[in-house]
Formats: sequence, structure tokens, C-alpha cells
Amino acid sequence: MIYIDLLERMSLMIMSIYVFSQSFLAGNLIKEDVKIKDKIITILYFSIISIMGTYIGVSINNPYAIANIRNIGALTAGYVGGSEIGIIVGIISAVDRFFLRGFTAVPCALSTVAAGVIGGFFNKYSRRRNAAAYGFLAAVLSECMETGLILVIAKPFNKALELEKVIAFPMMLMNSIGVTVFVIIIQNIKEKYMYKKIEQSAEKSKFQILKAQIHPHFLFNALNTVASLCRTNPMKARDVIINLSDYFRKTIDSDNDFVELRDEIDTVNNYLFIEKARFGDRIISTIDIPEDIMDMKVPPFIIQPLVENSVKHGLLKKINGGSVTVKALKAKDSVKFFIDDDGIGMSKEKISMLKNDCSGIGIKIVDERLRLFYGKSSKLDIESTEGKGTSISFCIPVSLGR
Repeated sequence: MIYIDLLERMSLMIMSIYVFSQSFLAGNLIKEDVKIKDKIITILYFSIISIMGTYIGVSINNPYAIANIRNIGALTAGYVGGSEIGIIVGIISAVDRFFLRGFTAVPCALSTVAAGVIGGFFNKYSRRRNAAAYGFLAAVLSECMETGLILVIAKPFNKALELEKVIAFPMMLMNSIGVTVFVIIIQNIKEKYMYKKIEQSAEKSKFQILKAQIHPHFLFNALNTVASLCRTNPMKARDVIINLSDYFRKTIDSDNDFVELRDEIDTVNNYLFIEKARFGDRIISTIDIPEDIMDMKVPPFIIQPLVENSVKHGLLKKINGGSVTVKALKAKDSVKFFIDDDGIGMSKEKISMLKNDCSGIGIKIVDERLRLFYGKSSKLDIESTEGKGTSISFCIPVSLGR
């Protein structure tokens, strides 16, 4: 039966479109700024889909009279990418159909171009809540136009009429269902994209809070140190000012999502130099980072807040201070970072508070930023023993960190 045959073909088409929806292209096309490369790849992809809809169609009494799902490809191309992409895909598919010949070649070719135009027209409705209904309407309109063109252009008329009696409604139903399913898939992608944008906006807001928290108290203490050193050690005061300047310059310029690891380590060294100027031998630091990973990309201020937490809440709580070590171990597909100290340590309750309460805002934001950029597998791991020290670690995938 033609309904079952078309349903089988439509399922294959929907599967192909679902694969597209899971690719980077689908996400790129719903952004405000679509690159030319993405448009070209999309045109090629949907042209193949549309042409495939012709060749997997169902022959009706004549090998050149085909109940097909070709218009799904052209219409959805216009629906996703706009009129420009829809028309180009429609023309490419139409040329292929025209050279297959048959008494319906011309009207079928024209209707395919029209499907791309209709899809592009309905693109503006794709952002509405009832977008699926508009997609169904667009497909019905496209199939009605194809039926009308065949009845008007194809000769002889009687043969065209007999053909449409057999295929008009099945094609209209199956193609409309196919387009509707596609629209629902695209709506889900858009919702995920919007949620991601909201998450990223929230993350940036929290990052600004972290930077605002860093500036006032740190600047006040550093300037007090400089004032004191100006009388006792002017050269040391000069070095503190240079490090302070570098530190705040990196803070102000850290609006990018990623920086090189060497820049983040420079920020850590700037911070430690200033704190050592204040507290002297109470702070001992070691940086153990392989040179061959210094160019990898990491989020800014992903290590420095953890080092600051070790210094303030670990080392300086001890009368004689202690040591903090920043190291990285490179594995096959990831780099694991450790911030270890031999400070006073903390209880499990304190660890939980640092991750969840505002009092631990630095650690909380670092943890959330790692999860946002790299997923749950990159969350902070905190191990601590009271009286012995704390170890904080996290992993960054190499493929994402570069």
C-alpha cells in the first residue's frame, strides 16, 4: 500500500534529519551570525536529502511518475536556513528531477523550487510556540501547489488526473507529518541553545562578582604592603607594584572565555609574589607545570582563586604558615590539575560549605564554571584532613583545553 511505502521512506528521511539536528551545523544555523561555510555545507546536506527523496520514492505505473518525499528536503532547508538556502536546495533538487524526464518532470521540478521558497517564507514563524502547526501548514501548501502544477502543466490531463487521484493525499499527509516532526526536533535544539545562552550569561555574571570580590580587599592590602616597603625596601616595593599592575591588567582583560595556561599561571605568580611580600617566609610556593602544556586554553581565573583559598584559609591560619603547590599531570586525553597545601585542613562540613555557601564564593564559582565548560566530569574534587592540609583537583580534557 502506498501509505505504508511512503511511511517507510519518510522514516528514513526523518532519521537523516535527526542526524543533522545532532550535528554542529544545526546549532550554528540557529545563531544570529551564520557563517558562509555553514550555509554551504547545509545546502549540500539538504540537497542530498532532497534528491534522495526522489530516488527512494514509490513508482506509480510508470518509472517516471513517482510518489516521493523530495519536498521535505527543500522545504526544511528553507525552514531552517531561510529563503536563500531553501531556494538553492530547491533548484539543485529540481534540476535532478527534471533530467529524470517523464510527463511530470517540469511541474515536479517547479514545485520543488516552490517548496524551498515556502519553507523560507515560513522560517519567520519557526520561533513561535506553535511552530509545528506552521510547519504542517507549509507542507500542505507545498503539496497543494505541486498537485496544482501537475494538473495544469502535465500532459495529457487525464493521465495527470489519474496520477493525482492515487498520490496527492498520501504525499500530502506523509510529507506534512515529516516536516512537522522535523520542526519539533528543531524546536528542541533552539530551546537547548537558549538554555545554554542563559547559563553562559549567568556564568559571566558570577565571574564578574568573583572579580569584584577580588579587587577591593586585595588592592587595599597590597597598597598597605607597598607603603610599608617604600620606607624599608624601595626595590621590593617596586617589584610589588609591577606584579600588582600585571595582576590587575590580566583581571581587567579577562573577558575572554579562555586564556593560555601560561597567562593563568602568571596571574597565580603575581598573586603569590604580592602575598609573600606581606607575609614573608610564612608562604612557600611551588609551580610544577610541564612546559609543553603551557599553550593549552583554560578559563581565566580557574586556578588563582583556588591558590588564594589555600593561602588565606589554609596556610595563614597556621602560626608558621606553610607551603602551596600547583602542579599538572598530563594523561592521554586530559590534564589533571592539583592545588595542594599543608595548611590547617578542614572538615567535610566545611568543604560542603565552601562549595555551596556564599562564604566560599570563589570555590563555588570555579566549580560551576568547570561544569559549564567541560561537564560534570571536570568538577572540583576536594580532599582534606584537619591539621594536615587540603588537596583540590580537577581535570580538563585535552581536546577541549586546546
